[in-house]
This record gives sequence, structure tokens and C-alpha cells, in this order.
Amino acid sequence: TETTQAQESIDLNSPALSPINPMAQVTSVSQLKDVQPNDWAFQALQSLVERYGCIAGYPDSTYRGNRALTRYEFAAGVNACLDRVNELITTATSDLVTREDLATLQKLQSEFAPELATLRGRVDSLEARTGELEANQFSRTTKLSGLL
Repeated sequence: TETTQAQESIDLNSPALSPINPMAQVTSVSQLKDVQPNDWAFQALQSLVERYGCIAGYPDSTYRGNRALTRYEFAAGVNACLDRVNELITTATSDLVTREDLATLQKLQSEFAPELATLRGRVDSLEARTGELEANQFSRTTKLSGLL
């Protein structure tokens, strides 16, 4: 069930699913109640938030960094950061991105290419199913009546 819960969270909480994303963009690590300055990953999270703005927290203002995550969830996070870095590069703010950052991101993108492709397929499938549901739902003004 833990695996199922983790897989469900990728469907509902993934940064890649922004139209239905219940997670909020974090502008400061101090917004995350469960991340403390003495945590081993604090500096990394702070850098990702301040330099790239690609960290999202849960609606209860937590990051949940102590729980295991799936490779899909990791791929979604890497993808969100890659999107943000690409945005920074194209908007001429590339002074925020170093060559080492780009090399690391390219390595991660290559390593997680299969997971990113799978995630992209899952998102496409979810969007198609959502579109079908929206197209076939009842009108809000429809009244149903029947005989018992």
C-alpha cells in the first residue's frame, strides 16, 4: 500500500500536473514547517528555492523530505527544475545558471529519461481521460427525475 500511495501522489501532487496541482510554489525554505536549518538538505533546498524557484510544498506547508519517493516523483521534480532552468536561460537570466548546474541537470535528464517519458505518457493519458470526462459530464442545469 505504501507503493500505491506513492504512485497516487505522483498523479495528484506532481509538479508536472500543474492544472490540478494542490502543491504550492515555495518562495522561501522558511515556509516549509518540516525543514529546519540544521537538516542535512537545508542548503540544497534553499539553493533550489532561491536560485531556481522550482520547489513546491504540500498544502499543509510541509515538504515531507523524510519519506521515500518513487523514481516517478523524482523525475517529476527534476523535470520541474529543468523547465525552470530552461525558462531562466531563455529569459536572459542565465547568470543564475552555472555550467556545472547545466552539466548536472543534463546528467540527471539522461539518467531519468525513461521515467520522464513514462511520466509524460501518464500525464497525457490523464489529460485525455479528464478531457473525456469533461466532455461527457452532465450539465449543471440538468434535472433528473424518475419513478420509484
